Amino acid sequence: MARIGWTAAAVLAGALYLAAGASAVSPDVSAMNLQAADVPGAKVVNQHAVKEQGYIAAHFRSFVFASPNKGPRLIGIEAETELAADPAKATADIGDAVKTFASKAQPRRSSPRSRRTRT
Repeated sequence: MARIGWTAAAVLAGALYLAAGASAVSPDVSAMNLQAADVPGAKVVNQHAVKEQGYIAAHFRSFVFASPNKGPRLIGIEAETELAADPAKATADIGDAVKTFASKAQPRRSSPRSRRTRT
């Protein structure tokens, strides 16, 4: 009887170990990245998995347009999707990107009303 109990406990422990391992498998980041259908008129020219420190998985994909698109005249797009190991890493990296792309070279434009002088 004790042998059956130990066998059941061993099987349960093994199942819990496998379940924990299965939950650690990362989602398919390539499916989260921009797809060809998301970028009308462009074709995928390069795509591959990449390794980024602090991230579980990452995927890079680049597109080019046969001719510049009608909107902002883009000739190509690069997209990288990363899955962070924890929310703090993602939050810190997004904060760094915001600081990088926030330009102080172009001051905020004021509305025409605020430029009027009072008489």
